[in-house]
Amino acid sequence: MVYGRLRKKLGFERDRLDVRIDMKRALWVCSVLGFAGFILVVEGIGSLSPPGRAAQPLVPLAGSTMRSKGFARDGVYFTTDASSVPEGITLYGSWLGTDASTGSFTSAWYPSTLGSSVMVAGYPTHPNMLLELEVKSINQSIRTVQITVVNPQETWSPVILPLPQDSTSFRIHAADLSRSFEGWLGVSEPFVLSTTPAEPSLGRTGKISLYVAGLLDFVLAIGCALLAWRFGRSNTQDES
Repeated sequence: MVYGRLRKKLGFERDRLDVRIDMKRALWVCSVLGFAGFILVVEGIGSLSPPGRAAQPLVPLAGSTMRSKGFARDGVYFTTDASSVPEGITLYGSWLGTDASTGSFTSAWYPSTLGSSVMVAGYPTHPNMLLELEVKSINQSIRTVQITVVNPQETWSPVILPLPQDSTSFRIHAADLSRSFEGWLGVSEPFVLSTTPAEPSLGRTGKISLYVAGLLDFVLAIGCALLAWRFGRSNTQDES
């Protein structure tokens, strides 16, 4: 009877040890998969591009240059969402660290092209703000055309330029004469959207989600590795 109990006890201990060994192996597998998933998420984030169709910047007319005073490249409020900006498009803005900054921006002359667009940010409809086109007609006369847009606020928003049918060329004129709260605006160089869609991609929200998923994956991998190491130490003590 004693011998039978001893065999049962030894068999139970052996089964418990086998369970621990299997658990250890499972945790190591989870750890390796967690690290692999983390690496894949990081690689995926690095390969993402802004959403939307590809864009082609317009080429300025020969001898035409841009004039800017108080506008700078990417001169917009630091929380401005640029996830909708097509890749390769240059942005300008009048926010130079404060709403009180002022200035003006006049682009080079561009040939009138069907579907010409710009990205706009900020508050161009506030008092003392200006966003318009100077359009040259076939007879070489120049007139002004207002760019109508709802304030995009802290987001870059695409706007199709209202080019008259008889226009041959145009340039963009923006002015910020406001020192008040929300007294800034941003505008991009003109471009046309390609008829070929860009590769599928995610915007800023999608990238943040991937970053969080990658972080959780990394934490899971670390936790599994620590548990596997602890089980390994426990098994060593049991065997000794």
